[in-house]
Amino acid sequence: MFMKQSSRTTLVHSSLVVLNRSRKAERAMPKPCYTHSANSFHKLIARLPFLSSPTELKEVPKNRCRSRVPVLNEAELEEQVVKGSGPGGQSVNKSVNCVILCHVPTHTVVRCHESRLLHENRKLARKMLIEKLDDLWNGEMSLRRQKEALRKQQKAKLEAKARKQREKRKLEKAELEAAKLNSPPEEDATADARCEQADYEEYGHNPWEQKGDFRR
Repeated sequence: MFMKQSSRTTLVHSSLVVLNRSRKAERAMPKPCYTHSANSFHKLIARLPFLSSPTELKEVPKNRCRSRVPVLNEAELEEQVVKGSGPGGQSVNKSVNCVILCHVPTHTVVRCHESRLLHENRKLARKMLIEKLDDLWNGEMSLRRQKEALRKQQKAKLEAKARKQREKRKLEKAELEAAKLNSPPEEDATADARCEQADYEEYGHNPWEQKGDFRR
């Protein structure tokens, strides 16, 4: 009896030792490092043998050039926060959330009161100032002008396609009318007679024939 209990105790103790050793080994093993940044992803793609560069994975057409968009320097800006104005009552006219932003080197001023939150108006004011400076410095190559040119180009393509379809339908209609005019009258009379015969067989009379005056 005592021998059996001692053997069981030894077996449990040995299993606990093995379990502790396995846990220590798992803790000592280096954990895999997962990086979710775009740079690491492109580096991984570049190492693949069947791709010479990461751009071969998917080519994205670049319709607009963003390299000339100016970058704001906060040291060159003057910002004022004033009371708002416009419809909305006292909650608008008494709250100080309107942002007036001035670019000192060019004396370009923008006013933003699109939102009731001050931090949103500050962000929108800087975005509006960047667009103004982009138009001032880059002219036709500004981002707004490029978007307008792209929209005009797409509109012109759609109009050309619609005009081509209209001309095609007009030509088909003209060909159909010419075919009707060139067809011999005997065929038309034969077709009318067949229609009248079919009406008599189905209704017993011609439903399109007016008998007498209906106003009586």
